[in-house]
Amino acid sequence: MANETLSMNIPAPIYHRLKARAQAAHRSVEDEVLTIVSAAIAEDTLPADLESALAALTTADNTTLWRTARDSHLAQADSDAIEQLHFQRQRGETLSAQQEQRLDELMEQYERAMLLRAQAAALLKGRGQNVDSLLARP
Repeated sequence: MANETLSMNIPAPIYHRLKARAQAAHRSVEDEVLTIVSAAIAEDTLPADLESALAALTTADNTTLWRTARDSHLAQADSDAIEQLHFQRQRGETLSAQQEQRLDELMEQYERAMLLRAQAAALLKGRGQNVDSLLARP
């Protein structure tokens, strides 16, 4: 892979934080910046299965889009579990590793459902459909 050079000025407090992080990780400041930027860019990518699901929506008929927009949500038990784990955190309780993992999994499912729902609604609206009913609280 070819490398490019980037020169930039950053505020001293940010540089000092980068330097401290780099030292703690036994890396150069340059490697630390590259690690941070790489992680940030990686977070912008979607899993392949989600990319495929979103792409499939663009060619779906309106009936399928309405079904997706209405039915993309977590089961009530999963929503309750997210709420309970968040309440535990708010009370200052430390979550176990298993609880943290469960919360991460549930949040990933929630975010996936919301993204599919939002994309379906946006496509319906773009096709001239009135999606106000999707915004109404149940």
